[in-house]
Amino acid sequence: MPTVVRPRPTHAFVHVLTCSAYVVVHDYEFYVTDPEKGGTNPTIGMVDAPWKQALSPSHFEAFDSRGYLWYQIEPKLVVISLNTVPYSVKHKPDTKYLDDPFNQFEWLRRTLVEVQTNGSYAYIVGHIPPIVDSYGGESQWELKYMLTYQAIVEAFPNIIKAQFFGHVHSIEYRVPANGKPGVPLFASGAISPLFGNSPSFTIWSYNADTFDVEDYAVYATNFSTSGDSNALEWTKIFSAKAAYGLPSLSSESLRALTHRMKADDELLHEYYRHSKADSTRLPPCTTSACLDKVLCTQTWFSTVLQYRECLDERSAERIGIPHWLHPFQRISWMWSLVLWAVVIVVVAVVVGVVHRALKRSSYQTIPGPKEFEP
Repeated sequence: MPTVVRPRPTHAFVHVLTCSAYVVVHDYEFYVTDPEKGGTNPTIGMVDAPWKQALSPSHFEAFDSRGYLWYQIEPKLVVISLNTVPYSVKHKPDTKYLDDPFNQFEWLRRTLVEVQTNGSYAYIVGHIPPIVDSYGGESQWELKYMLTYQAIVEAFPNIIKAQFFGHVHSIEYRVPANGKPGVPLFASGAISPLFGNSPSFTIWSYNADTFDVEDYAVYATNFSTSGDSNALEWTKIFSAKAAYGLPSLSSESLRALTHRMKADDELLHEYYRHSKADSTRLPPCTTSACLDKVLCTQTWFSTVLQYRECLDERSAERIGIPHWLHPFQRISWMWSLVLWAVVIVVVAVVVGVVHRALKRSSYQTIPGPKEFEP
C-alpha cells in the first residue's frame, strides 16, 4: 500500500508547527476497482482534493470513482479524459488479465456513440499515450489495450477531432499506419526536464466551426538562464505549420511531412530538436540510425515489432536494397539457418520423389551391343 508519512512535532514546537499528512503514490501505481459500485477509488482518494474544487459535483463523483470523465467545452464539442495508468506496461498492481479495467473502453464507445448521435465532436485526452515511444523504442501500453483503443478510434474517424497525451516529455505526432482512418495522435512536452527536454507547454489552435486542430505553438524556458531569480521567461520557440511548412495538421498532411523527412535529414533533425523544445542538453542525433528512430516513431504502430521492421526498411532504403528484398533484411541469422535447412529438406524430398517416379515408369534403358560367336 502507499506510504502515509505523518510528521510529529515535538512538544517544544507544538504551537508553531502544523501537523500535516503527506501521501506518496508510487509511479504507475493505481488500484483498479469496480466503478459500478460507486464510492471513492483508494488511489484517487489520496490526491482528489484539488479536483473537488475544480469540478462540478457530478463530474467529481464520476472522476473520484474511476478516474475518467467527459465534459463539454463548446455546444458541439466535448473533451473525453481517459484514465490511462491501468493500460501501462508498468502498471502496479498487475491487472493486465482484465480486458477492460474500470469498464472504460465500454464507456468510451458508448460516449462516442452519444456524441455522434448529438451531431457533436470530441477531443480525447490522457496522460500515458498508446504508442511506441521514441526514447527507448518501448510500448507504453499493453498490446491488447493498444489494439482495443485503436479499433475504437478507427470506428469514429469523423467524430474524434484530436488525441492529446503527455508522459513522454517529447513533442511528437503519430499518424495512423497504412493509411488507416483517424486523426493523428499528439504527445506534448513537459515542465519537468527529466529526459533532456527544456520545460515547455503547448497552445493548440482549432477551427471554431469544424473543431479541426489547425496548429500548435510551443513555449519553453531555460532554467540555466534564470540565475538566482525565481521568475522564468517563457518564449515561443516554434509553431508546427510555420516550422514544417504544413497546410494543416491532418493525418494526410503529417503523413506527407514524414515522407518529406525521409529524403531530408536536415528537416528530420529540426523535428528532433523541436521535440525536446530546443533543449541545450539535447543528445546528438546525427547518425542515420538515430534519425531513422525519430522517423519511424512518427507512425502510430501497434507493436514494437512493427517499429523495428520500419527501422530495418529504412536501413535497407539508405543502402539501396530493392523494396522487394526488404523482408529478407529482417530475418535473423538463426532463422536464416532454419530457412536454409527447410529449403535443403524440401529439395531432397523433391529429388527423392522424382527418382522413385522414374524407377516405376515404363522407361527402358537402351541395351548395349551384343557379342556374337564367330
